[in-house]
Order: sequence, then C-alpha cells, then structure tokens
Amino acid sequence: MFTGFYWRMLAIGCLSVITAVGLSGCGGSVEQSAIDNSDQSYQVEERPLGIIAGESLEIPLGESATLSGRIVGYPRDGLSVRWVQTSGPEVELTGDTSWNSNTITFTTPATTDNGVLTYRFEIQGVDADGVVATDADGNDLRANASVVAFDPARALTFEAEDQEVATLTGGASLVHPGDDQFISGASGDAMTADLTPGQGVDFRFVVASENAGFYALTLRYGIGLGYGGKNAIVTVNDVPTEVVLSVEGQIAEIKVGTFKFAAGEHHIRVADGWNYYRLDSLLLFPAAAPPIPLAVPPAPINAQASQAAIDLKTYLTETYTKGILSGQQSAIYDGSNALEEHAYIEAEGGKTPAIYAFDYMDYSASRAARGTLNTGLTEAALQVRESGAILSASWHWNAPLDLLDTDEQPWYKGFYSAATNFDLTKALTEDSSAEHAALMADLRIIADELTTLRDADVPLLWRPLHEAEGEWFWWGAHGPENFKALWHLMYVYFTQERELNNLLWVYSATGELSSDWYPGDAYVDIVGFDGYDSSANGEDAIFKSQWDTLLTRFNGKKLIALTETGYVPDVEAMAAADVWWSYFSTWSSGDGWGPQFSNHTAARYNAAVTVNAGDLPAKVSGGVGPTTPGVFASFDDAALFNAQVNWSAAVTAGVAVQSQWVGGGFRALRANLDLPAAGQALGETPTSVIMQTWEPQSGEGMHALELIANAQNAGDSVTAKLWAKDASGNWKDTGAQAIANGGVSLVLDLTGSEFDFSSITSFGVQFENFDAASTAAEFFIDEILLRDAEGDETAITRFEQSAGFVGQLDWREHAGYGISNRWAAEGAQSLGFIFSPAQKTDWGDYPSAVLQRYPEGGVDVSSVQTLSIAVHTGTGGDGVTGKLWVKDAAGNWLDSGAVNVGDAHVLSIDISSIDTLSGFGVQFENFSLSAPTVEVFIDKVSLDDSNYESFEELGEWEAQADWQPIAAAEIQQNTGEQNTRALVLRMDASQKTDWAENPSVVLQTYPQINVRDIAELQVWVNSRGAGTGVTAKLFVKHGENWTWVNAEPVVIPAGGATLTLDVRDYSVIAGWGVQFEAFDTSATQAEFVVDSVVFTATEESE
Repeated sequence: MFTGFYWRMLAIGCLSVITAVGLSGCGGSVEQSAIDNSDQSYQVEERPLGIIAGESLEIPLGESATLSGRIVGYPRDGLSVRWVQTSGPEVELTGDTSWNSNTITFTTPATTDNGVLTYRFEIQGVDADGVVATDADGNDLRANASVVAFDPARALTFEAEDQEVATLTGGASLVHPGDDQFISGASGDAMTADLTPGQGVDFRFVVASENAGFYALTLRYGIGLGYGGKNAIVTVNDVPTEVVLSVEGQIAEIKVGTFKFAAGEHHIRVADGWNYYRLDSLLLFPAAAPPIPLAVPPAPINAQASQAAIDLKTYLTETYTKGILSGQQSAIYDGSNALEEHAYIEAEGGKTPAIYAFDYMDYSASRAARGTLNTGLTEAALQVRESGAILSASWHWNAPLDLLDTDEQPWYKGFYSAATNFDLTKALTEDSSAEHAALMADLRIIADELTTLRDADVPLLWRPLHEAEGEWFWWGAHGPENFKALWHLMYVYFTQERELNNLLWVYSATGELSSDWYPGDAYVDIVGFDGYDSSANGEDAIFKSQWDTLLTRFNGKKLIALTETGYVPDVEAMAAADVWWSYFSTWSSGDGWGPQFSNHTAARYNAAVTVNAGDLPAKVSGGVGPTTPGVFASFDDAALFNAQVNWSAAVTAGVAVQSQWVGGGFRALRANLDLPAAGQALGETPTSVIMQTWEPQSGEGMHALELIANAQNAGDSVTAKLWAKDASGNWKDTGAQAIANGGVSLVLDLTGSEFDFSSITSFGVQFENFDAASTAAEFFIDEILLRDAEGDETAITRFEQSAGFVGQLDWREHAGYGISNRWAAEGAQSLGFIFSPAQKTDWGDYPSAVLQRYPEGGVDVSSVQTLSIAVHTGTGGDGVTGKLWVKDAAGNWLDSGAVNVGDAHVLSIDISSIDTLSGFGVQFENFSLSAPTVEVFIDKVSLDDSNYESFEELGEWEAQADWQPIAAAEIQQNTGEQNTRALVLRMDASQKTDWAENPSVVLQTYPQINVRDIAELQVWVNSRGAGTGVTAKLFVKHGENWTWVNAEPVVIPAGGATLTLDVRDYSVIAGWGVQFEAFDTSATQAEFVVDSVVFTATEESE
C-alpha cells in the first residue's frame, strides 16, 4: 500500500480474525519497563465512575429471572442503585431483592397468549435525593437489561449430527463418545471434529408462521485443551458475525446475537475464523426485538459550531437509517496522489465516495524533522471539496518525543506504542515539562491546518486518537484515563482557544468496545468502529455484533459509523440486517486491503442504499447537489405523514398543514379527498382513510401516545381509531371513537403486558363510518404527544413551524407558538403565540409571554443601527404591552421599554453599540390573567432596512414582474394541485404603470442541482383573477453560463396544468421557474400559482 516510510502489518497472530485496527493492524503494547514514571505523583484511578447491568436473559415461561447490576469506579460515596421497569407486564420482586438492591428477582407467569413476554428494565445510579447521578463526563448513570420469557415449545435446537437440518462441508467430520476429540457434555450423541480451514456446517431449517419473530442464537462448542482461544464466523442468512471462543476442554455456550427469522426457510453456516474448534449444536430462543436506530439530535456538541458543521451534522442525522454514505481513505499524501483511490473507484463503478478521508500523519513534528512531506495536504483536500465531497481527517500522530528509532522500531513507526518511550502521563500533568511542550507544539501544527479549513468554511469529520483501546498506538498505551484526558485537552484547545468550530468530533472504538475509553457525550459527535475481517468471507462482514453493542449504548444519542474497514462493505446486507452504519470508510489499497482488493467495488458503490458524492446536497458537499427523482417541492409541510384509502397506496389524499381547524396552536395536518373519485380508482367503496407515519419513535419510559383527530364534510358519524405498532410490529389501537364537534382526543395506552412499546415502529389514525359520497371530505390530526408515568409530555409533532423562534410563558417554553396566516404586517404570514392565561395557575409576579430567538453563533450587527419588529395582538389583546429586547455577545440585556401594542405597532431599538446579537425577542405583558385566550404576533423582523425574517416560508423562491423583484410571493392554503398549499404570486396588476411591451411575471428559484439521473422537470401551474388566455412557460438555466432553455408556452385551462421540460441533456441546472404572460394588466386581484415541482427519473436510473 505504501512504500518507504510506511506499511501495514498483518494482524495474524496478535488480534482476532475480525480485527479492529488502524494503520498498524495489531501494533503492540508498551512494556511496563519501557517508561519510568517512578518520579510522578500523579496516579490514575483504577476505574472511572459508571454503572453496569448484567446480561439480558431469555428464559422459559414460569421460571424465575434474576438481573444484576452495580455501580463501579469512584467516587461513589452517597450513591445507590435503583431499578426501574420500563416496559412489559408489571413484576413483583421475590426473595430478598428490592428495587434498590444490586440484584432483582421475579417469577414469570407459566403461560401467555402469544407465547412470549418481554420485560425491560433500567438500572440507575442515584444520589441521596433520588436524582440520577452523572459520571465525570456528564453522562447519566443508566444501563439497560431485558428479560424474554418464552414458551419452551418455541425454542429450537439443531444438532450438528442431525442430517435433516445439518450438512457437513469441506470434509468436516463427526466424532462420538470415545473418540479423542469428543468432549463430554455434548447435547447429542456426536459433535464435529476440529473444523479446519475450508470446513464448516450448514444448517437449513424452516420457521413456521406462528413462530416467526426475533430469536437469540447461541452456539454450543468445544475447544481442545491447550489450543487457546479461537474465532468462528457464524453467517445467518448471508449476514456474517464473528464470535470469540475461549473455553477449552469442555462444552460451552456463546450468544451470537439476536436475529429476525420470518416464516420460511433459513440458512446458518458456522465455519472459518481461526478454525480448530468443534461444533456441538445451535440453540434458538425467542428474544426481545433489538432496538431500532432512533433519531439522533442534529446539533453538534460544540455550542459554537459553524453553520457548515451544523448543516453536515443535520444531514447525517437525516440520512441515518435511510442510506449509508460511502467513504474512502486516501494514501499518505506524496504531492500527487490525492485522488488515486477515488480515480480507481470511479473507473470501476462510475461513482465517487461521499467522504474523502485523509491523514495528517506526516505533519507530526518528529516526522517532519526527518524529511516527510508536511505541506500541500490541506490544499489538496480543499480541491477535492470543490468537486463535491465531505472531508474527514485522522492523524497517525508520531510521538512528540522519545522515539526509539532502532532497526526494529524505526522513527517512521513512531505512532506505535512499541516504537516510543513518550511519557503521556508527564505530558498531561506537568505543564513545564518538555513532554507537555512537545505535545502542545504538535497540536498547534495540526490546529493551523484545520484553521485553513475553517477559514474556507469547510466542515470536517475530525477523527483523532483512534483505536486507543487496542493500545497499539501510544495514545492508548497509558490507560483509558490518560487517553480521555488527552482527548479532552485536544477538544478544549481546538474548540475554545483555536475556535475550530467547523469540526465534528469522531471517536473510533476497537476491540472489546469497552465503555471505559469513551471520552464522554459532551466531547463526541459520532461514535465509530474500526473493523477488519481477514477471514475467507471477510468482504461480506457487516460487523453486526459491534453494531449491536454500540447501538445499545448510544441509541438516540450518537450517530454510529464504520469509521475504518478493510474492504468496500456489503451495504445491502447491512441494510437488510438493520445494521445502519451512518457511513463507512475503506482503508487505502495495500497489503490486501482497500478498493483495489475488493471484488465488489462497482456493485456496492452502485447499490441503492449507498450514498455517494453525487448524491450529496450542495450545502453539505461543497459542490453541486443532486436531484432525487420525485417531488422536489409541494409546499405542504406534511412532515413524514401520508394518507391512504382502504390501506391502498394506489389512492392517496392531498396531505398538507392548514389552519382552518387546529387542535392547538395555528396548524394541523389535513387530508382532503374526493371519496367517490377514490372509490372509482380503487374499484371499491371507500371504508377507511388512514393518516400515518412509519418514522420510528422511542417509547422508552412512555405510558401513552395521544393526539387530537377531527373530520369535516364527511358526515355526522365519523369515527377515529389511534393505532400503533410496537418493536415487534404488533398492532394495538384505542378502538373506534366518535368524533364530536371540534374533534376527539385519542389516548393509546402503551403499558399493556403483551406489547413492547420501547420502540413505536409506526402509528396513525384510521377514520371510518364516513359518508363515502362526499366529494370534499377532510380529515385532521394534531398535537401528537407521548406522556410518561408522571404525565409529562414529549411532543412528536404539533405541525408548527417557527423559523427558529420559541414561545415562552414566564420564561419557560410553552406550546402554542408557530407561523400563522391570521395576521401579517407584510405578506401573508407572521409568527403567532396563542395561550390561555386562565388555565395557567402558577403565574409569577410579572406575568409575560415571550417570542424569542437565539441564532446559532449570533448575528453580526456591527454595521447595523436599528432592530425593528412589527407586533400585533388578536383575541384577548386589550391593554397588552410589548417590549423589544436584545442581548449582546456577553448576555447583557437592552430593551426598548414597554409600549401599548394596540391593533398593530412597530417596535424599534438602537443596537449601534452592539457588535454581535446573541438573542432577541418581544416580551408581551399586561394581558388579563382571567382571559380564556390571548393571541400575540410578531412580523417583519428588520435590521435597518434589511429583512431578517418575514415568516413567509418561501425558501429560495422569488417573484418578479417584468424581471424586476417584487414582494408578492406567499404560501396559500387550498390553492394547490390537490387543494393543498401552493406558492402564489399575488398582486394588483393595475398598480404597475410601466409594464413592458410583453408583460410577464415570474416565480423562480436557483438551488443549483445535479440532474444527471433526471428525464423531465414537471411543474403544476394555475392562475386566478388574471383574465382568460393566461399562458405559462417553464424554463431552466443550465451549465456554467446559465444558458436559458424553455418549453413552449401553454394556455392555462380551468383547473390548472402540468408543464414539462426535458432536461436529459444537462448535468447541472442553476435554477428554473415559470414565466406567466398574456394576463390582464388591469386585474386588481391577479394570482399566479406554482405547485408540485417534480423530477422524473431516466429509464437507466429507475
């Protein structure tokens, strides 16, 4: 792979077959005598504070279950444990155990309806007040465990000697009692002899439909005395998992993992690995559904993160579980090889990786001093960025001092523990030491390079100090506490002193994935695993067991990525097994690793689930973003919900947010339907309308799912049923409830004993008993919430948008704020806040309602004189005052003073003394505390004469008249193709006295997109009140010179029309729009409508 100063060592003999290695493979560890710390007073704790739960259990019904856990590490004075049951039938503890003891025991019932019961528990470390404590890194002391009790009849055992299910391959043979290799305790009358390379056992069996579900797979095996530990590859339906076998001289069991077995035939193969182990049998026990990957918060850990870093983290979280980003590590830079690996991949598969990874190894001072190339790498990476890619950097950090530099351990291996005597403890604890000075000097060198990326506004996946747990690198050779201290030092220096706010921090685990090495949630954006598999089928390794471990630990908290691996991995197998690594990064080619040694590079880069550079949006890649075939813009803001009739995808409703009915706030989601037309399309009478989402939600610790539903123009007998599916896909519903005037509140109990709602895999509302003859039926849902045992709510969605503003009552966030069309100072929308003072019983001494915003990174107002905001009160607004306030970078408050808002007012404040605005808002006071409802609004937020926020939700769309910008675009309800929301240019054409000879108005946008897989652009248009004979012309501008191309103008018929334009000959479209002509320039209420912007796929990309 490399020549001269660098190579990768093979892992055979020092690590397991599936290894987790860096450049070094196995590397090595520093001998205790290598570093003399006898003069140091600093002593690292043996183990940091933490909490652990024992193994989860699978047991037959009727047996007792015992779970154990404990607090570990120090300091733990005053802390105790507390168990909390989070799901499953309520248990009664038995024996001497209690909810506050390290061990709990309970007895499961002898029978259950569906043959399986799942119990989930959380063990907490709490202080004397019962508050959950935190460790040194700020992480809550919590751990989870589960118990699955099953009908023994559902357990499956497959013996290696059972020829009906097992086939010996490659010359594998059986041994029996009395044979030398037979081990007493085997479950049957035989077991395999030592499985040598190429030998294995294939198990094929059928699972009946009534027994389909999740099963825990256990391997029964034996190893001869003196053989040492072994590894085996267990492949379940083409998904390989590596297991470590360690028990010698007796039959032992090891859990491989939890797998889903649908009804039908299945295949499990046991083979390969280090071989020379003996297989007795396979056991399958019904098990709890493994956790599904939950949504991860999009905000970076650095509160001062740049917008580019925020955009990247947001994109990664949005893509998580929907696609897997491709990544490729470049070879160590020699001045000309920056794109060597990328060029190979593009030549093989016609794609380029989404992530370009590079290494600052040669920038280490102890290498540069010996002549390595320490210039040009950052600049080369920036050139790659210009073509469109996410950048990722690591650093094989040569030790700052004390390289051995011997024939056996030359200086260029100085990142290995075995090649240096560098005293990390001294460097961390003695600021005046040479070790500390050298360490900080290296950090400054790298920070200087990263500053170049920051100044170019380029976000970076920063992956330092990888694989510390392996201890083959010097930063891991001194124990986890020293490693974490080094990570924290680097984080603080880079983010606080050097202000490298463009970094997303990536931690790469290895080996046993011990939590002892984790730097802490406050210091890590992405958790990674570095995995290599040198077995015969290593190219197919998806590292499921490591994924399962990390998902259990970080689900819903951190993205999880395969940050380094040997081959281009099987992403389709990953997706099929629900192993959703956020991205993979294949190592550079050499010593049998890398894309040039991968046999499936082209196929895997072209897999539907793979996200490549050409698939990245422009603001993430730095290049030109792609266009995915389908709806580009519908203006409906329906989140992830859709509607169906009679459960058929063939007929869908127009689904959009609207304000004509709401359950709370200003918007709800509506599905509108012409039911007779739907019935004609289906060939059957509509009997149900379903509004639903398949976006998984965490139900951990939640007792109820609730929402408000309504129907209009659908008859007087409509019923609504709230349903949800649990972690195993089991359905539960509220039963049908009649919709009264104003809607019905539906509450679904999530605590039933037969269900596991730790994860809600899908949910929705089924409407029935409506009038199937209605041509304008409307169905609504709103205020979708989860509630815990104390009644505290977690909002899934209220269908509100707020442009980053938050509403508060008495300075605490309160529901009821969002963008509204009830009033506007300009345009059609504003930001409103509706609340009930009479229902709030805990007002403070100075009751107030606040609409405020704290923009990420603040707002530069160094050249601004005045901030102004238009305000208004609606219902209950008599006597209300408004006060515009701001905070500077230091948090100092300045306000305009309170003024009576009246019907409408513009509040202004002089901010000429402020350079950075950290926050601002309007405080409304003096409303009646007995008022049932109060409405307040803000609009037209301006910095001097420049618009800061108008709440119009136009995105990049703009309106023009005779090619001059005009403030006439807005979003309107009940206007679009399916009577939903649409973009409208609304104007009094008679007020313009200087129309051109051929008057025209335009709605256009310029998003700069890649259309390589696109055949046509389609846009639905309409006009109203502008006369007859109005024409619409669809146009695009493409290429570097923005060359204009248009379709022929179309006379808009009653009901609107869909315009089309063939774009197959273009690679990049700068923008597009619709030009309306031949309208009546004397029209006083002319409206021009755009909706349903759709890109259709080419035949090749379908």
